Amino acid sequence: MKKIIIPLSIVILISAAQAQQKSGTVIYERVSQFTRRFNINGVENEAPQIKNDKFELSFGNNQSL
Repeated sequence: MKKIIIPLSIVILISAAQAQQKSGTVIYERVSQFTRRFNINGVENEAPQIKNDKFELSFGNNQSL
């Protein structure tokens, strides 16, 4: 039984150590809500605005872009 458990444990440990992701892409999204003030013909108005920004991070081989 020990002949099976020890090698199986070693294989599991080695595969877990190599399970790290080496490359990929992460996408971030930022949503901003704000109020914009403007003046038309002497009348001041406010309008709600929403701004969406998306950022993409690509990584691999100890580099990121």
